[in-house]
Amino acid sequence: MKTLTFPDPTSGSLSLRPSGFVLHPNLSRSAFLASQEGQSASINVANGPYVSYALADRYIHGEDTWILQIFFRDEDLLSVELTLDSPPDAHGWRERSEELQKKDLQDHLLQSIYGRAEPTFSWGRIVSFYDPRAGFSSIAVVYRDP
Repeated sequence: MKTLTFPDPTSGSLSLRPSGFVLHPNLSRSAFLASQEGQSASINVANGPYVSYALADRYIHGEDTWILQIFFRDEDLLSVELTLDSPPDAHGWRERSEELQKKDLQDHLLQSIYGRAEPTFSWGRIVSFYDPRAGFSSIAVVYRDP
C-alpha cells in the first residue's frame, strides 16, 4: 500500500511511502525525474517551460485515495495537485454533485489537519478548489505562482 503525508506546516514537505520520496519547495525537475516516482510518471501537459506530470500510482491518506500531479516551470516546482479518487458516497453525501462533495471533503480534511480550509505558510499555501467549468475539484499545494 502506498501512502502520503499532507504537507508539513513548517517545511512544506509531502512524503510518499514506502519509497520515502519527499516533494518539497526546493525540489528540482531534474531531481524529480531521477526518482522512482519521476521515472514512472507520465507527462500531462508540456507547454514551453511549463510541464506537469501525473504520478503512476495512487496514494492513500486516511481512508481516501489520491491522484497526484506535479507542476514545474523549467526546474522550479510550482505546485502539487491532489485529486480525490475515492467515491464520495463512501462519506454519505448524495444530494450534491460528486465534485462538490469531494470539495466538501477536501475542506473538512484541511480544516482537521491545519485548522482552516485554505492555510498559508512561509513556504506557500494550500488551496481547496472546485472548477465548475472543468468539472473537478482538487487540493493544490502551491509553492510558487506561475
